[in-house]
Amino acid sequence: MGTRQLCAVAVCAGFLGCVPAKTDPVLVRKIVDRQREALLAAVENKDDVSIAELYAPDAQLFPPNGPAVAGRDTIRRYWKEHLRYMTRISLETVSLEVSMDLAYESGRYTAILNLPEGETYADTGKYLVVWKRLPHGAWLNAAAMWNSNLPRR
Repeated sequence: MGTRQLCAVAVCAGFLGCVPAKTDPVLVRKIVDRQREALLAAVENKDDVSIAELYAPDAQLFPPNGPAVAGRDTIRRYWKEHLRYMTRISLETVSLEVSMDLAYESGRYTAILNLPEGETYADTGKYLVVWKRLPHGAWLNAAAMWNSNLPRR
């Protein structure tokens, strides 16, 4: 084999070696389902620390009617504040698309809140979550936003 052919083989092998393995969407769906169940359990137990662990260290939240929340510790504080009012939440995945180390999930939610005035409020809406596979292999929430289907109160 000549030098030119050997270089072509080496270049092709190098490119092929750089192609990441395909991500299994069925496996990612199972992981996202487990993460959702962990979130629901943590909400029920008012466990802001466990909720924060479901987020990547550099994650961002984009809650309705408020500023963005960035970073795991700030997200933990956000949840701690809001868990005071949250009685129950349900989440339903409508779609999940996976591409390499990222996935996005869209869905519907229902939340039951006990407001400071003593009123119980049921909210329904939709959400979008971006999941990111970290270098050690864990899939964590990288960005999330949601908003209500109901008129603003």
